[in-house]
Amino acid sequence: LDVGLTERIFDVNFFSILCGIRDLLSVSSNKMQFIAISSSSAFKGSGVEGIGYSASKAALSIAFESLHQKFVGKHSFKVVFLGPVNFGMTPFKKGFPLSISVDTAVSGILKAVRGTRVLYFYPALLFYFIKITKLFPSDLYFKILSKMESFHVRMERL
Repeated sequence: LDVGLTERIFDVNFFSILCGIRDLLSVSSNKMQFIAISSSSAFKGSGVEGIGYSASKAALSIAFESLHQKFVGKHSFKVVFLGPVNFGMTPFKKGFPLSISVDTAVSGILKAVRGTRVLYFYPALLFYFIKITKLFPSDLYFKILSKMESFHVRMERL
């Protein structure tokens, strides 16, 4: 358990963003829009990715939901949740199932910029699957999660 690494991940993925929002809110009285880019990892733990990434994305997502409620009518806070995006940073040599293209990711972010919803999910099917499995009994949920992690590791090797 590398607590130092987890702290560094939180510094980048969570605290730096909150500090930026605080600083922007302190210098402007204009209505502003903030959009967080989150991940499918915000909805599930991962032994492969480690605790820092998933936990920081979950924390950021919940923070933006809270900020939305706190500043409703004054400022806009939105979250775009992205599943795997095919743009070369994933460890997979072949395309990952239910991954999206860079164009789809950009289009989703632009929909959030122009839209009125608070939460956006791409690809929707992946997020429906994750959310539904969370409703299963915990032993079944973790069995499914374990299979997903095993698949993740196998895909990295291909």
